[in-house]
Amino acid sequence: MLLKIILFELRYRLNRPATYIYFGILFLLSFLFITTDVVQIGGSSGNVYRNSPFTINQTVLILNLFAAMICSAIMGVPVYRDFEHRFHEILFTTPITKLQYLLGRFLGSYLIAVLVMSGTLVGILFGSFMPYIDPEQVAPFNFMYYWQPFYSIILPNVLFMGVLFFMVGSLT
Repeated sequence: MLLKIILFELRYRLNRPATYIYFGILFLLSFLFITTDVVQIGGSSGNVYRNSPFTINQTVLILNLFAAMICSAIMGVPVYRDFEHRFHEILFTTPITKLQYLLGRFLGSYLIAVLVMSGTLVGILFGSFMPYIDPEQVAPFNFMYYWQPFYSIILPNVLFMGVLFFMVGSLT
């Protein structure tokens, strides 16, 4: 039953345009940061490559501050939505425990939030391969430059913010 709830939440979120809009905002900000000098987010100035590990980490950290609002919109509403539409009365007549229900809603929303927040890394990745960027400003591709901020910044930040917003949405 837990898997069904997770899959329901994933299907619901993937059919919502807001999910793609949130991803697009983070993708576009990081893409413009890499490809133009107009958007300044991190520290790629002087002899620092636009896609260096330092610049990628700094960009992900700064955009995660902005992404806290997006995370609240994703993680704070799944349980509230059921109570707002009074669906919880029907839901709890089925053979489902509160733990399965809450964990399923949380994990489904968490996976979507991680997907949305990874838009920053995807934007940097795509931006670094644009043909109009000066090749002397871009380092060669290295998977670890993108993997390290994903598992050390995005996953824990989304987990912390997600637990906080999910708890507030569930308890209020």
